[in-house]
Amino acid sequence: FGDRRLFIIVQICALYCILCWGVALYIFSLLVHSAHYEFTYFNEQLCMLNDKYDCPTDDAICDYILQFMKDHKRLVECVRNLDRMFSRYAFLMITTIIPTTMFSFFMIFQKAKVSVVWELLMALPLMSVAIFAFFALVDGPSKLHYSIYNTKSSICANTSIWFPYRTNVYHSALAFVSHLEQANLGISIWEFAVVSKQLVLTTVSAMVTCLALFLEVSNCNGNHPPMSDKAIITNLN
Repeated sequence: FGDRRLFIIVQICALYCILCWGVALYIFSLLVHSAHYEFTYFNEQLCMLNDKYDCPTDDAICDYILQFMKDHKRLVECVRNLDRMFSRYAFLMITTIIPTTMFSFFMIFQKAKVSVVWELLMALPLMSVAIFAFFALVDGPSKLHYSIYNTKSSICANTSIWFPYRTNVYHSALAFVSHLEQANLGISIWEFAVVSKQLVLTTVSAMVTCLALFLEVSNCNGNHPPMSDKAIITNLN
């Protein structure tokens, strides 16, 4: 294993890498969840708009909608900045965590056939860390994308804006709805795709399918060991 005097240096470097990894993941999750809660609060305020109490006149409703558009613009700028900050980080972490998680499960299921209980318990921390890292990476961005998508539903569900029909209020609300048509808004994986609940579900399904395929192939290799050269020649004859 090399010079034993360097063992402490290796341990210090490993601890430093783990701490840096944890701090980076914490900062990423904190900022993304903060943006998610800001959008959630924004949607709640949009749903509570009542023309009878908050905005008794049509002009007041139009001013209120205009203020919502300005607030939404600032939130969008925050999300764009977060995407620029973390798109490459999310790409690097997700592309490394997915195979790590999948092969951790593969190792556990393979050891379950030949190992004792304590060996399985020793392998569980690796699988737990991989699962935690995967869901920590995709939980915040998927919730943020869902809350951004729900903004349009919030304004469409507020009947006090649309009924009764008022020309100036209707056109102001329609302009706001058009402003919300930003399907690519969210935390992207290096601009390849935006992290959403649909993407997470597809990724998990693909991981489970690949894991089942690997287990099936390993079982076939275990049940049918490779034939020797003599046996192959005998079968050919």
